[in-house]
Amino acid sequence: DPLQAKDHAGDDLLALFQPQDSAQVDRILRAMAGVVSMISQAPGLAETGDYSIFEPWIEANTALMKRAMTRGEIPATADIALAAQIIPSMAAYRALILRVAIDRDLLVRLVDQLVLPALNESPANLALG
Repeated sequence: DPLQAKDHAGDDLLALFQPQDSAQVDRILRAMAGVVSMISQAPGLAETGDYSIFEPWIEANTALMKRAMTRGEIPATADIALAAQIIPSMAAYRALILRVAIDRDLLVRLVDQLVLPALNESPANLALG
């Protein structure tokens, strides 16, 4: 069970990743390209497509980040709603624009170098200005 508690927030987030062989990756990339094509033809499908593809992943990330908050690994001021979208957004960009799947090495870098530092940074320090 990927949502089973681990010892660290980063391990929790990495547990969601399921490695795939090249045939699976190819099918996923073709399916996502097909969904994007359909959405471009019928923009009303965008909300449904976004929800069915990304919302479960965002919800799982949110649950894991809240767990980390409860454990005291990230501050109560962390913007979990935004951070929970980072990995699915990057996966979508790689699939739809670059035509490559996200791999574990990239996922580790996203979690360790982007998501966790952002969650632990003070909102005042992140403000642009």
